[in-house]
Amino acid sequence: MRGPLIRGLAVLRELAAADGRQPVSDLVRATRLARSTVDRVVSTLARAGYLRVEGRDAVLTPPG
Repeated sequence: MRGPLIRGLAVLRELAAADGRQPVSDLVRATRLARSTVDRVVSTLARAGYLRVEGRDAVLTPPG
């Protein structure tokens, strides 16, 4: 079973490997998570300030 932390880290790992920007649809393919799961993880990480959403892309935010 993949818990929420593992799913969140999978999304962050894929974004980091893609130089910090990737379409959400690519994150779905890369992480092999359901689209609804990736949408929920991206939304949570955006609210927490780890990334932002620009159009269809998820973009890592600078630390700080």
